Amino acid sequence: MNVTELEQLFAKKIGVKYCIAVNSGTSALHTCLYVMGVRKYDEVISPALTVMMNTFATLYLNAIPVYADIDQSTFLISADEIEKKITKHTKAIQIVSLYGLPCDISAIMKVAEKYNIPVLEDNAQCFLGRYQDGRIAGSVATMSIFSTESSKHISSGEGGFICTNDEQLALKARKFAGLGYVTLTANEGRPKLKKELFHMPDFKRHDALGFNYRMPQACVDILASQVENLEEIVARRINNAKAFDSILSKYDYFKAQPSFGNSYWTYTTKYSGPISWIEFYNRFKANGGEGFHGSLSLPYLEPIMNGIEVSCPVAEALQPNLMLFHTNYKTDEELNIQITALKKVLDSI
Repeated sequence: MNVTELEQLFAKKIGVKYCIAVNSGTSALHTCLYVMGVRKYDEVISPALTVMMNTFATLYLNAIPVYADIDQSTFLISADEIEKKITKHTKAIQIVSLYGLPCDISAIMKVAEKYNIPVLEDNAQCFLGRYQDGRIAGSVATMSIFSTESSKHISSGEGGFICTNDEQLALKARKFAGLGYVTLTANEGRPKLKKELFHMPDFKRHDALGFNYRMPQACVDILASQVENLEEIVARRINNAKAFDSILSKYDYFKAQPSFGNSYWTYTTKYSGPISWIEFYNRFKANGGEGFHGSLSLPYLEPIMNGIEVSCPVAEALQPNLMLFHTNYKTDEELNIQITALKKVLDSI
């Protein structure tokens, strides 16, 4: 399978017209914001609770990151909080399907259309998640991205996809991520196929600024069968998440993300139990568990952002109390080790 065939297959899985394969999810974010027109001193809204790469992609363009608070029940950016942050300088809105759960796309797109602002949907942690109306995450926003980094639902070590239904944005993204070759189109990302043109001494190759963000063929080879079997891979994660939920939902000091449409990059829950987060973690490990992740620090609290003044109280209160249980177990035996360890911890409290 070549890269064009992989792009076409992934576009079909998501339900979009155009797909551009790139070398990372971060490259995809940078590309999308650029082709959406983000430039120096423009403002880009993103969630207070997310990975740092959404902020980095904004800073790469010398733009200004603006942080919107999150919904207490979904842990995701909300339409109401987005609208509070919109100014005359807002050039784009980044939303993130954090931990595998898609955002409330209908409400967010309604706000975006009201102010005529494009929406970039980060689905790095969400493959085949579904909105409340049943459509697949990544099929509605102006542009959407996916990551195939090593921890994601499907992985090529590094890699990513850009998806859109807009032909002009697809063409611009293709050129920005592909060294600006004049031969590129919205559907075609392999200029070396145009050999008869490239052989001519007077041929002018580049008509746009571009980075070398192309996906290597080795990554295509690794991803081909995974994309073909994406439904089964996601179903396994959902099954593993249900196993955690069947235990933790019995306790009122766990409040998990909603399950509907969740593709479960992790099973993520808020913890407010009788022992500390650290003590729970240590007991889980001592009883044979693999461990679980805490939520990453809020981007504006990272050292590189030192001095920025932001207040997002919901995100700040929630972040220290999140537990992210792994869902990438490939066998019931692997999963049962974690469930057994979890039961022992809960029995000991």
